Amino acid sequence: MPNNIRSLRSRVQGLVLAALLSPALALPALAETPAQRETATRLALQISQDFVGKTLVTQDQEPPYLEQVALVIKHSLSENEFERKSFQSLRALEAWLQHREIDGLPGRNSAQSTTCKQGLCRFEITGLLHNNLYFEAASYVYLNGKPYLKTIYLLDGD
Repeated sequence: MPNNIRSLRSRVQGLVLAALLSPALALPALAETPAQRETATRLALQISQDFVGKTLVTQDQEPPYLEQVALVIKHSLSENEFERKSFQSLRALEAWLQHREIDGLPGRNSAQSTTCKQGLCRFEITGLLHNNLYFEAASYVYLNGKPYLKTIYLLDGD
């Protein structure tokens, strides 16, 4: 291979590598505008309120998720620390949660405020009660600038 072709190939590979590793190019993809963050916060608060009110099914009219929503339950006392499930709809998720209830328990709780940043809204839990589920967090992704629910994280007070 002639030297000028080798040199050109080497320079192109170096430029491609620099572009892939450049933080300046990666930041716009991860950037979240204040308006987007506000929309994500409203979405997370609404989902948490519907979780507490056992009305997640109302969200399926205009689904705030893409194809499915994941559920992760962290158990505070159990040997099986995490439980993971995926659902095709919030209706199915709500039905699964209600199927596990005995005499209306476990109770459902959520904080009234959240902090959202880079795809995750966290709710501050200030104490645990036995036999209660706590809405701990919600992750989201953007499609065309709109946030969509990806995963709901619950903490089981066991």
